[in-house]
Amino acid sequence: MVLDETWGLATTLPAPEPLSRSQVFDLASLTKALSTTWCVLALVDDGKLCLDQPLGQAVPALFEHDRRLAHLTPRWLLTHQAGLPPFRLFYRLGRDRETIKAALLASDLVRPPGTACEYSDLGFMLLGFAVEAASGQRQDIFLQERVLKPLGLAGQLVYGPLAPETTAATEVCAWRGALVRGEVHDENAAACGGVAGHAGLFATAPAAGQALLAMMQRKLLSAPLWAEVFTPRADVSGAAFWLGLKRLGYESGDARAFGHDGFTGTLAWASPERELVVALLTNRVHPTRENRRLYDLRPDWIAALARLAKGFAG
Repeated sequence: MVLDETWGLATTLPAPEPLSRSQVFDLASLTKALSTTWCVLALVDDGKLCLDQPLGQAVPALFEHDRRLAHLTPRWLLTHQAGLPPFRLFYRLGRDRETIKAALLASDLVRPPGTACEYSDLGFMLLGFAVEAASGQRQDIFLQERVLKPLGLAGQLVYGPLAPETTAATEVCAWRGALVRGEVHDENAAACGGVAGHAGLFATAPAAGQALLAMMQRKLLSAPLWAEVFTPRADVSGAAFWLGLKRLGYESGDARAFGHDGFTGTLAWASPERELVVALLTNRVHPTRENRRLYDLRPDWIAALARLAKGFAG
């Protein structure tokens, strides 16, 4: 560990509160990489899912009442080329997990699979439900038992809801009519009870970094599967995604770099070439998502860290 520092505030409302090192952050879409991707790959390694087998064949019970998405494969979903729309306001249907699942399964594709790459929350929501159908466990439980416990990270990356004082606040949410703290910021994940494939995970920066480091060190899963994850592909998403992970080269110069970022202001990034893993967790959306300054900061921050790492290694 080269640097582990905490700055700033856990919240400004109703009064400023200094951030403590033990407080956790809403990882937002980092959940896709550090929970759902890990879970799907583990199930592939266990023979319960296959990257190129339609989910309707692997977990037919999931599509018992609506088969319009049953032909989609984990590979298409992990690489955001399944043809699903980016987002839908499912939470307006109410806080009922089964209702949200039914609405998701009734979604129509906006294009044929494999023809374009478009980042989609819906794809990872579907993967989350597939994880549960294939494992027989809720995703948060399967993550702890199959992935985090063997990695020595049990209880360090968790789904909410959590005690508010243990977390960094996110946004004053119009839908909920209150400051969100201890509950997932993403409305669709909140409507699912806080456990979803696209959002819902909470952690500290060291824990998020360790979960990504395990990927860089290719732990837990078989060598052939890890090779499959990090093999460049010639399909429509090959320039933007590994399997379940963004190709976050930024300005680092490492074509093998990978990781993910999240809407709430989170980022975990790994450079095999630099032997470097970094996690930056912020509550960018506090008290409003209109603050976009972090988007300009992150690429320069990664580039500076990559230069420092190169100098350190030299």
